[in-house]
Amino acid sequence: MWTKILTCSRREGIFAGFMSLLRKASQALSIFLVGVALQMSGFVTGHTSQPESAINMILAIMIILPVALTLWGIWSAFQFKVNSRTHAVLNEEVARPEAGREQSHRHGANQRDHRKSDRLAL
Repeated sequence: MWTKILTCSRREGIFAGFMSLLRKASQALSIFLVGVALQMSGFVTGHTSQPESAINMILAIMIILPVALTLWGIWSAFQFKVNSRTHAVLNEEVARPEAGREQSHRHGANQRDHRKSDRLAL
């Protein structure tokens, strides 16, 4: 919505594409980092038993990290203050340029009609 306020154009497709790119890049990076972390912890591929350090790393990756990231996400969401008043302000700011553009189009059309009628009168 803020980009529409600033630029008077809708760019949802650009944002969706960029978010898809970020999601794919972050997934690739996270898979790489999990592999590095498991390798550093002594994980042995193909063995049925793993060292204690590898088991602890797996627990950290599967439990501690998701809980920490979820809590961080909840905290971040509460930092973004949107209530009925700020939502109304945003809606008014989006509507203002559109109303001005419509008025200028109507004003331009009226001027063209007057010029056309002036030429016909001559």
